[in-house]
Amino acid sequence: MADVRPDVVKLDMALTQGIECRPTHRTLVRSLVRACRELGIAVVAEGVETTSTRDALRELGCSLQQGYLFARPARPFVPVQF
Repeated sequence: MADVRPDVVKLDMALTQGIECRPTHRTLVRSLVRACRELGIAVVAEGVETTSTRDALRELGCSLQQGYLFARPARPFVPVQF
C-alpha cells in the first residue's frame, strides 16, 4: 500500500463473511481499517450478506459495504447509440 497508494482497498469476502464470530478476522479488519484511515484510503468490505456481518463491520469502522444484504448484482448498463 505504501508504494501503490490506492484510493480504495477492498476487503475480500473470505475475510469479512462470518466476521462476527471470527476473532482473528476481526483483528485483521480493525487493523486494516485503522491503517487505511491514517493513510487516507477508503475501505470497502465485500460479501456482506447478513445484518450481523454488517453490524460487526460497522463496529470495526468499515462503513462502506457491498453484498447481497444490500442488493443483487445488476446487469451492466449499455447505452443505446443512435
